Amino acid sequence: MIVVITLLILGLIIFLHELGHFATAKYFGMPVSEFSIGMGPVIFKKTKGSTQYSLRLIPIGGFVSIDGMIEASRDDKDFEKFTDEEIEEYNKNGFMSHPKYQKIIVLSAGVIMNFATAFIAAILYSLFIGKGFELVGKIFIGGFYQTLLGIKMLLTGAAKANQLVGPVGLPSVVGQIVDQAGYMVLFNLFAILSINIGILNLLPIPALDGGRIIFVILEYFGIKVNKKIEEYLHMIGLGLLLLLMVYVFYNDISRIVHKYF
Repeated sequence: MIVVITLLILGLIIFLHELGHFATAKYFGMPVSEFSIGMGPVIFKKTKGSTQYSLRLIPIGGFVSIDGMIEASRDDKDFEKFTDEEIEEYNKNGFMSHPKYQKIIVLSAGVIMNFATAFIAAILYSLFIGKGFELVGKIFIGGFYQTLLGIKMLLTGAAKANQLVGPVGLPSVVGQIVDQAGYMVLFNLFAILSINIGILNLLPIPALDGGRIIFVILEYFGIKVNKKIEEYLHMIGLGLLLLLMVYVFYNDISRIVHKYF
């Protein structure tokens, strides 16, 4: 039961994050080719208009594919079969063709959604336990403080990477919290996890929202990075993040094995 609840909480946080990107991209007329929850093989998909909505096998992560994140050209093998008219249309309407402020709004919308829903969850938790909004600031600001403190401890070596808890180990933590404080504390947990995911996505690391925002900000100051190089950097960043995810998975499973075997 706790495993299902944990996956639902994570899934909702990810859905709301991606919804922020999706809604703002659509609002500004950016072509969205896919809105996916989960990673890996597709287990359900439905196409509406020009967008495919999909649910993937691994219930971790998600993404919104916005066309035109890089400028199309015949030199790129991904576009070698495109006609000149199709390439022109792709570049004309895609992400890169839009004003810089719109690009920043779309890239930051997921994080803003995380923070907004965390604040709402903190309000609901305070109302349910009868505290007219005493805990809202404590939960909301505390979530930021604890997340930033955790990042600082990792960077300074005060905390070790093997202490990180991932999706596999999270249900155990959630179960302990629920046993101690009851199911209402899940609103509090939602707020903290949402803030955590929001801040992590803002880090200036390629492949994350924060990394992409940095490149747009550089454009504001007239510093243009070759889009192919930028995408390679994002690919490297994504690879490193996947390695970190595998490492965290390994630590989670190791803790479970040591605990029960």
